Amino acid sequence: MKYYKDSCPQAEEIIKEQVQLLNKRHKNTAFSWLRNIFHDCFVESCDTSLLLDSTRRTLSEKETDRSFRMRNFRYIEIIKEALERECPGVVSCSDILVLSARDGIVFHCAGVNCLVVLNSSEQDGHDYLFTGSRDGTLKRWALSKNSATFSATFESHVDWVNDAVLTGGNTLVSCSSDATVKVWNGLSDGTCVKTFHQHTDYVTCLAAAEKNKCSNVIASAGLGGEVFIWDIEAALAPVSKSNDAAALN
Repeated sequence: MKYYKDSCPQAEEIIKEQVQLLNKRHKNTAFSWLRNIFHDCFVESCDTSLLLDSTRRTLSEKETDRSFRMRNFRYIEIIKEALERECPGVVSCSDILVLSARDGIVFHCAGVNCLVVLNSSEQDGHDYLFTGSRDGTLKRWALSKNSATFSATFESHVDWVNDAVLTGGNTLVSCSSDATVKVWNGLSDGTCVKTFHQHTDYVTCLAAAEKNKCSNVIASAGLGGEVFIWDIEAALAPVSKSNDAAALN
């Protein structure tokens, strides 16, 4: 946005920092940022009227039944207080509302179950961290020396993401409590390439062949007692299957 690059250069960084602190403290603030935007902007325009206090004659939006028990007004006030310490009277509440929503929704809305790192590729030269969450999404973060910057969300699972592996270079594979295994282009904007449905219960873990970094062979297992071996490039059905523990010995 960079609107405040001259009048308050640290504005966006302050907002991002405060959003991160609030997320650590309250865990579920991504929903709150989205509700801020919806309830403030869905009638005519974004005017931050939902932040107004009641007067003796007028009941404010935040105190009416129409607020649907929203409880995140204080979040905006906390960010505003931090900005006022740096740049008094400069950053508008409307901009705080929009920028906090932008920064807030990049976080997972539930616990993280798995991590996998993609080392620098010739394609873009970045290292990436992928996180899989109980909110049903995976997120990609570009890694630098002292920070990680959000760069994409991978959405297709409808239940917990339980594990993820990288194979065949930039191919990301994930498994979920929705009983599926999904294949993604790890450097895309979140494109799901394939979905495998053979499991009968939660898929809880994955393993990738390590002898050849270009291999596309993975294994998946879950609460159904099944273990599938997949060649993810060649087949829509597994290469082999076992639901007999003895057969694995």
